[in-house]
Amino acid sequence: MKTLIFLLILTSTTFHLNGQDVIREPQPLSAEAAKSDFRSLIEALREYHPALYQFSTEKALEEYADTLLKEIKDSISELQLHQLIRNYLARIGCGHTVAVPSETSYAYFRATYAFIPFDVYYVAGKMYIKEMHVDGMNQLIGAELVAIDGKPITEIIRELEDIQPRDGLHESFVDYSIQDNFRTYYRFLYGHKPMYDVEYKQKGTAEKIIIPAETMLPQKQETKQLLDTTRWKLKQEYQHVELYAFQRDSKWSVLRVKSFDTRKFKKTYKAIFKEIDEAGVDHLVIDLRGNGGGYFPNGNYFLRYLMREKFSYHFYESDRKKSKDVLQPKSKNSLTKFLFALIPDRKDSTGYRTNSLVYKPIRKHAFNGSVFVLTNGGTFSMASSVSSYLKHKTAAQFIGTETGGGDEGSNGILMSWFVLPKSQIRVMVPFFHVDHAFPGVEKGRGVLPHVAIDYSIDDLLEQKDKELQYIETWISK
Repeated sequence: MKTLIFLLILTSTTFHLNGQDVIREPQPLSAEAAKSDFRSLIEALREYHPALYQFSTEKALEEYADTLLKEIKDSISELQLHQLIRNYLARIGCGHTVAVPSETSYAYFRATYAFIPFDVYYVAGKMYIKEMHVDGMNQLIGAELVAIDGKPITEIIRELEDIQPRDGLHESFVDYSIQDNFRTYYRFLYGHKPMYDVEYKQKGTAEKIIIPAETMLPQKQETKQLLDTTRWKLKQEYQHVELYAFQRDSKWSVLRVKSFDTRKFKKTYKAIFKEIDEAGVDHLVIDLRGNGGGYFPNGNYFLRYLMREKFSYHFYESDRKKSKDVLQPKSKNSLTKFLFALIPDRKDSTGYRTNSLVYKPIRKHAFNGSVFVLTNGGTFSMASSVSSYLKHKTAAQFIGTETGGGDEGSNGILMSWFVLPKSQIRVMVPFFHVDHAFPGVEKGRGVLPHVAIDYSIDDLLEQKDKELQYIETWISK
């Protein structure tokens, strides 16, 4: 299951609007239509969501929904309704239950491409300019943002936080998402304009500047960010996986797994772990930073090379009857759902159907040395699940920051869209709740590292990799 991060990249998605060539801005919604959509969503979540009240009581969610509905007094834009819906979904504590604007809105975004022209670093509750997307303004890189168009950056941050999905009660995925998709979320909240009035601080001096929007749709290009080649040698590279050897000690390797979404996962992992085995690697660093997840059999197949004993993967769904014409399955869901129907399950006393899949370790080319795992807030969904199994079922040492995905499990596997009737806003709804069933896990938290790594703005501007620096220090001991 890909995370919302990939769903929201506007420059990589093309939409077709029933064969129409005319792209127009979505029309405002009447208060009645907006409220009707909101109530339809609430009813759909009650019917289909597998763990709606895991982190919030039914009463609390209902009261919050009533508060948001009262804010709809007159006609509102689709993006205003989208913001209210995302506010509501954030209270659920499910990072896989997310709302995105209608396809009409996305088409309008592309046709009227205009974005705030900089990316940001978000660290310690402050924002700094990371990269400029207009020429001649690179002197602003590293400047601390104070206000945009008269709105204090503290208020902008609060509103950005309020619309972010999250697993449980922690903020690591929220912080990561805000930094990684700042420009998209900013447009969701505030629309677009030709110029932006930016207040900032640089070297202790407060300044103001008017910056033009980025209006040219960038060309899609793949940029490779390889590890420092003076220290690490790239040995194998696949679509979502890279294997490196430490230049000064071949017993150490880094396996960077960028996603569990590849189709050729068995062939890839067989080749990777064969290479690791034949190279005589004793210490393996698994880099899951920024890995947003993917297909759960891929992650579990990966685990089979690292686990010493067989392990179970538990998930459940509500036993309520589901209307096939209410939710729109994502691609391949129909086949996957058919295969799931073949898995033996049982109905428990609470009215849920529980399932378990048992996996055996792979013996040939299995890795039996010491394992270090690097994580951050972008370690989400299946990547967080892999992290949780390695944390609780092996002696792996974790370095970095708390994972964005929940340590106790998450919702996902089968994903579908619920399309709001009036606005056509789309809400992703998971069918299953995955329960890792590990004792002693702190409710609502991600997988916590053994060694916590913090970054300052200076570290980020200098593009330090403090997790790998820690590993390199460990090697030199």
